[in-house]
Amino acid sequence: MKPRHFIVTALTTAILLTMGGATFAKGSDPVQQKPMQSAQQQMPMKQSPQQKPMQQHPQKARFIRVHRGDTLSGIAHKYRTRVSTLKRLNHLRGDTIFAGQRLRIR
Repeated sequence: MKPRHFIVTALTTAILLTMGGATFAKGSDPVQQKPMQSAQQQMPMKQSPQQKPMQQHPQKARFIRVHRGDTLSGIAHKYRTRVSTLKRLNHLRGDTIFAGQRLRIR
């Protein structure tokens, strides 16, 4: 083995051991390391879109002011939601809303 090849091999091994979480002992003790894993186990596999779990990003709460003449059904239609959702988000028991009232729509 040529000296240059030996140095490259030693450096490559040291880099792989360091990346694998190995710790070097002080003094003349040998390298302490975890059992080596194969390259396939170290690299995470890409998942197809079908296997990927759905990540739901929380939406920011959005509020509106009720104007004179607004109704729950009109607001629900305008913001593409349901009257029952508006009532649940705003803790409304009936269908009565007032001008100037602040309603959560998301």
